[in-house]
Amino acid sequence: MNSQTNQLEGYSVELIKLIHQRLEQELGKPIKLELQEVSLEERFQLIKDGKIDIVCAATTINNDREKVVYFSIPFFTTGIQLLVKKTDAEKFNPIKGTREKISIGLLEGTTTEQEFRPIYPNANWQTVTNRTEGINQLSEGKIDAIASDGILLLGAIWQQNKNFSEFALIPKIPFTFENYGCILPLENSDWDKFVDTTIASDKNTQLLHQWFDPKKGKFPYESFR
Repeated sequence: MNSQTNQLEGYSVELIKLIHQRLEQELGKPIKLELQEVSLEERFQLIKDGKIDIVCAATTINNDREKVVYFSIPFFTTGIQLLVKKTDAEKFNPIKGTREKISIGLLEGTTTEQEFRPIYPNANWQTVTNRTEGINQLSEGKIDAIASDGILLLGAIWQQNKNFSEFALIPKIPFTFENYGCILPLENSDWDKFVDTTIASDKNTQLLHQWFDPKKGKFPYESFR
């Protein structure tokens, strides 16, 4: 949500609009599009109850979730990375880095602790309630890094109107890989195929470049797709 315009925006919003546009073309008639925010807790239930038809957001595809909803083919791949000040990046180089203990911010209620702690067993781990708080602590020098999905860290920088060039995501290839997919109802194969076809289309590839091209995108990030 853009705090200045009070409008939903971002790559996922543009993907939904592309799906809507192609659906109108396919059916040859206008289709009403209603965008709404949903919480992490309610998104699956809203799909199951038929109250919404699709959720395209940072939702990782996994086997447990596939028992209650259908996932589209992946539209984005990211993974756990460290956001650091660009001037501090060498601290985390295992060859050149400092031997001093580093402080890493960790989000509550995520799998990052279980999957990521062993990589830096001697780090001073600090719990933060959200990425915004973590980035503020990073900017103020209270922590040396914050760990989360790389693309979500970039989004938090953008929401705070901070300068991308002041930060770095390390390593370039994430420590883990998370495939994001759109959430869809079970047993609706025509809708599933239509969404999958849109995600695989050249139009969506163009959208990905507009948002994530490493040199020209709004969020310069390698999507690993």
